[in-house]
Amino acid sequence: MNFSLGSISYFGVHRTFMLMFRGVIENALKSVDKSGEPVSPYFDEDLLKANVEEYLDKNITRYTHEYETNYYFYYLEDKTYCSNDYCRGVRISLRAKIDGMFQYEKAKSFSIKTKEA
Repeated sequence: MNFSLGSISYFGVHRTFMLMFRGVIENALKSVDKSGEPVSPYFDEDLLKANVEEYLDKNITRYTHEYETNYYFYYLEDKTYCSNDYCRGVRISLRAKIDGMFQYEKAKSFSIKTKEA
């Protein structure tokens, strides 16, 4: 019985994470720099983290309260760590412990691609 409930929770966590809707991520896009000048779109790191955490707090906690997220912001060209405020790629990792029996680990990547004229 415990195994069955654990597997249901495992797939609930998986479904919730993998089906994280685009609005959570798109809401964190910016296209104006800090001085008000237009720039290529980039992720507002703090806003993106807050959006993802809010989404997970509302949706994953019905399956587990033991989870952590990690964020790796990167340059699109070579996927190296983005060290400035204008990152166009992010990898979000989720690690969760479910019913003391299952360990869930998965990551999703999002990037901003622009259409060339």
